[in-house]
Amino acid sequence: MIDLRVEEGGDSLVELRRLLERAEGYRAANRAEPGTGAKVGTEHGLPARHVKLLALMDAAASGDVDRGRTILAELEADDPRWRDSVRAFALLPDAPPLREILG
Repeated sequence: MIDLRVEEGGDSLVELRRLLERAEGYRAANRAEPGTGAKVGTEHGLPARHVKLLALMDAAASGDVDRGRTILAELEADDPRWRDSVRAFALLPDAPPLREILG
């Protein structure tokens, strides 16, 4: 179930469709097989920074520490708070093994 609301207006249905497609894209990426999240995110037109986060999760799931560190460095170059976010993700029970990437 997805709960979406938009203000009434000339483009309400267009905006509702856009939001629904975005929500379905996030859902598909979150439910993707390990190692395929970034591909699914890209296919669904998710924002580039979220696709990059998905690529980091994919690298962790596949054990590609070097790639994961490269992606984390790119995220941190954009915003240093990404490291804290990834640390928080690493604590989740279903998270891929991010600790080695974090170093």
